[in-house]
Amino acid sequence: MHRRNIRFHVSYDGTRYLGWQRLGGNQKDLSIQGLIEGVLSNLLNENIKIMGSGRTDAGVHAFAQVANFYTHTNDSIHELTKKLGDSMPEDIVIYNIEEVPEDFHSRFSAVGKVYEYYIDNVERENVFTRKYAYHVEKKLDIEKMREAASYLVGTHDFYSFSTDRGKDDTVRTLYAIDIEETPFSLGSADESRDEKQALLRIRLHGDGFLYNMVRIIVGTLLEVGAGERKIDSIQIAIDNKKRDLAGITVPPQGLFLKSVEYKF
Repeated sequence: MHRRNIRFHVSYDGTRYLGWQRLGGNQKDLSIQGLIEGVLSNLLNENIKIMGSGRTDAGVHAFAQVANFYTHTNDSIHELTKKLGDSMPEDIVIYNIEEVPEDFHSRFSAVGKVYEYYIDNVERENVFTRKYAYHVEKKLDIEKMREAASYLVGTHDFYSFSTDRGKDDTVRTLYAIDIEETPFSLGSADESRDEKQALLRIRLHGDGFLYNMVRIIVGTLLEVGAGERKIDSIQIAIDNKKRDLAGITVPPQGLFLKSVEYKF
């Protein structure tokens, strides 16, 4: 029977999962990859293994993770879409299912990724964003953050901005870092509060990212914005390749994989 390569996009709320990467034993359904593999294996009566564009940590979300798998099923794309739609939990949605060439690989065929990190920058945390944004009480100087971010755009050795010590190659290219406010529609419980109901969004576009690279970059920029770090410390951290010269690793809940890019 002909082997088919099926690609799909998956959107998920990572709050209750231990990350993307499959886990063994009784923890299989606690990872996004493991849960989807289990559902597909049952639906198609095959031992299905899916390949993702990259891993996300516990508590991290995705608007558009990309994955693919090989199967011998005769089910049409419409049938696969219907079966998966009926079988996924409410915090995982699979969409854009399509058949792709045999040599496509979600990870190795990718040429770029976009991540977004959301910050709730008000005095008191908004209860409705606590699972999807990092609360920062201190007032942030966004212009200083943008100036600091400009040091990171381009091709650099990001050793200082990663906790992945197993990587020999820590050179990556950031095409852009955009920092802007984005509206948030749910209002405050306290109508007397004269505060913008908006989240600060930091969007990073690059050819690839090291482990915790986005969260450390965001933590470093937040320290600049809060007046706790000088702008030129960014270049010092890049040049000296020491993790302790960069900023904190911010929590996972504000991080989203926005999109993955491919050349066809």
